[in-house]
Amino acid sequence: MSHATPETLTPAQIAAIVMHPVKSSNLQAVGYDLSLAVLFVAFTPPAHSPDAEGSLYAYFSVPDEVAAGLIHASTMIEESCGSYFSTHIKPAKNNV
Repeated sequence: MSHATPETLTPAQIAAIVMHPVKSSNLQAVGYDLSLAVLFVAFTPPAHSPDAEGSLYAYFSVPDEVAAGLIHASTMIEESCGSYFSTHIKPAKNNV
């Protein structure tokens, strides 16, 4: 399995990611590509800019169990999703 890097990720690969809405005040949706080991996180736009789009970040070399943990946490209460993200994923961000 060849993991993607910021240099090798293509626009077509980004477009192919299926994003799933999550229950969170800061996270809007997440998507994961197992073959690339890339987790995508769409953040909620700022409340003061209702027409703005949220930011999309890609997190590389994310093990499938970590991505699954975020998706599972997103089905729980808002704090669980945000806390899981901050603890397990946030330190390795790359903006796409």
